[in-house]
Amino acid sequence: GSEWIWYKLKSRKKPVICIDNRIEVGLLSSIEERFLLSTEDPNDISTVMMYALKVLKKLESDSIKNVFNISRQVQTVYGESMKIIRKQIKSLYELLKHPDGVDFDEWLIIKNLVFNNIMKIASFMVDINIVNTIKENKETKDILVFVGAAHAYRLHKYFPDIFNKIEYKGPADLIIKEYNLDVMIVDK
Repeated sequence: GSEWIWYKLKSRKKPVICIDNRIEVGLLSSIEERFLLSTEDPNDISTVMMYALKVLKKLESDSIKNVFNISRQVQTVYGESMKIIRKQIKSLYELLKHPDGVDFDEWLIIKNLVFNNIMKIASFMVDINIVNTIKENKETKDILVFVGAAHAYRLHKYFPDIFNKIEYKGPADLIIKEYNLDVMIVDK
């Protein structure tokens, strides 16, 4: 997969950039995401809440808000997403305070919504990093970008000025041409 392509390009001394900046900016690693989505142990409630608050604080920081200032449409998506995430985290806390105890099934459903939404907004940050990286390297003749279908969709939807010509070459790849570049987006 993409790891093999990364290895081959690095071994041939080709310039390779990792555009997934989620950990770099202080968001969750994939291991943390998997844990938070899979945990169904009532003993993990305090850990889950700690992660939710930590990530919410980071997502609301000025440095992250500035990332989403790339366009008015992207700012709107960020603003609406953050309202939903805050409301969901508040609901998690309200469930913990219920006088009859925690309805753990309801808590699990909301917890999964919270972390799925956090993962989506963090994933959108990767899309923005892709756009910024391409803009910074627009003089480069060939750029290969390996992402999943969700990234490919958002890149085309929110950044049509860069990703405006899409030619489908099959179910697993898209070739996008702009700036005289060939940008291949491969769906895993």
